[in-house]
Amino acid sequence: MRSAGWYTGWICVAAGLLYGCAAPSRLGAKRARSSVTLSVSGMGEKAEEDSFFISAETARMSGNNREAILDLDSCLRLDPGNAAAYYELARLFDQLENPHAALAFASRAVELDTLNRWYQLAFADALMQNKQYDRAESVFYRLHQRYPSNMDYLFNEGVLLEGLNRLDSAYQVFEEIEKKTGVSEQLVYQKQMIDLKLGKVEEAADEVRKLISQDPYESRYYGLLAQLYTNAGTPLKAIPVFREWLERMPYNPQALIGMALVYKGEGDQEKYQSYMAKAFANPDLKVEDQIAFVYPFLKYVKVDSTKKDEGLMLCRMIIKAHPASAAAYALYGDMFNQCDLPDSALTAYRNALSLDGATPEVWQQVMLIYSSQQRNDSVLEVSRRAILSFPDDFLGYYFHGAASVYLHLDSEGIVSLRRALDIGTDNRDLEEKIYALLGEAYHDRGDNVSSDSSFERSLRINPGDALVLNNYSYYLALRGIRLDQAEQMARMAVTLEPGDYSYEDTYAWVLYKLGRFRDAKKWMEKALEHPEAEMGPGYLEHYGNILYRLHRVNEAVRYWQLALQRGGPSQKLDQEISGKKILE
Repeated sequence: MRSAGWYTGWICVAAGLLYGCAAPSRLGAKRARSSVTLSVSGMGEKAEEDSFFISAETARMSGNNREAILDLDSCLRLDPGNAAAYYELARLFDQLENPHAALAFASRAVELDTLNRWYQLAFADALMQNKQYDRAESVFYRLHQRYPSNMDYLFNEGVLLEGLNRLDSAYQVFEEIEKKTGVSEQLVYQKQMIDLKLGKVEEAADEVRKLISQDPYESRYYGLLAQLYTNAGTPLKAIPVFREWLERMPYNPQALIGMALVYKGEGDQEKYQSYMAKAFANPDLKVEDQIAFVYPFLKYVKVDSTKKDEGLMLCRMIIKAHPASAAAYALYGDMFNQCDLPDSALTAYRNALSLDGATPEVWQQVMLIYSSQQRNDSVLEVSRRAILSFPDDFLGYYFHGAASVYLHLDSEGIVSLRRALDIGTDNRDLEEKIYALLGEAYHDRGDNVSSDSSFERSLRINPGDALVLNNYSYYLALRGIRLDQAEQMARMAVTLEPGDYSYEDTYAWVLYKLGRFRDAKKWMEKALEHPEAEMGPGYLEHYGNILYRLHRVNEAVRYWQLALQRGGPSQKLDQEISGKKILE
């Protein structure tokens, strides 16, 4: 046997690992001991030991575990055979999630006092924490032998035997408890689990039937029995269980859904839909529970087309049962959205918005769909209503600001976008887009300083946004400033998005402003290879200007004429054509 000094050494080591104070712990104990000794002068060593023990308990109750450990260490220095001190240390280190130390102290406590049941329980708990289940089972066996009327000890022994895969012994233990205490959920659960591990499905089912016989109107028992058959791969055996359940509780939604799912698994779509309709028509089935049942379909409709019709059907059932539920219509909209049916989704979302309880997410989905369809007037109208309903919603202001800028309502757009920035977002992509939109709005108002600053902020967040690079470089070229920077940005845009004729046009225009007319001609011709560019008067006018700078005046006039025919600025182009001279 190890000496008592080994155990007190454990205290210092364990406390040091937890608090980083292994070396000072002995000094701390000496100081505490000296202090208490002064206060109890003349009372003797036993009184001093008791004082440390009481101090330890007080410290533990106040949450000062370090002080409690040191006081218990002082107790053991005065009396190395103090089992209670070892027990308290075991409890402390269990609380501190140090199971190895807890086991060492609990083991010493039961060595010193073999009859104290609380020490035995702490020892068993520490053994389990250290995954020494066989030794823990032995402790509970001995406890039950000593206290045969305490069924908790016997139950714990059975649970540990089951965990050790000694299934027959565990079953006998639970049978013994049942004979003494009667049928209970806890015992049935343990016994049916053992039966299932042994492959005895019907024996496990018989255990659950005991509960049904005892309380035939408890829904959970029918559900447990039906699930047992389903898990065992024999779902058809669950049908009589559901029928018995429905005989006693004809409108129980869980029973109806369970029956529906069995028929679905058997491929009987008609009965599946019939039972689901009955379940969803039951007012006792809350709309939140119905939505929770259908919600997983959203994940699968894109990858499994068979889920599409089923998901939409279930949504319609929910709406039929709860026609005033905004959440039901929102789910219907989400389902259409996942099925790539945006117009149907809009109808469902608008129905949700007409009811109380519509969430910010519904407004956001409507604005997102309108935005993707480039219906900016609709985005503007819906976003105004969304802001009134949810004045602190970031996306409401974002969509309102974006639509305003696209519709050239720049002042309104700037206010909304600034408000969105004030609210803040963790989405850096959206933040970058806001600064880009502000750049456009300030440019339209002629506030070049604010416009440039906004574009710079946008590019600091995302230096590779081709659209921002293109637009910012074009605006700099129009003003004829920082053309080297403009050339770098325009070149990066055409590199990032090769084949975009508008970006090629911008790069050509920047090169033109730099006086690099031959390079400008090459890039303008690349742009005009696209039929859409050939129909754009601005592109044709740009090419005419480039040709003029290359002294190809007649060709320039021809392109100015084409630009005029396709809607270019008539007064300016008429003068250039008649004078055969460019007007910058």
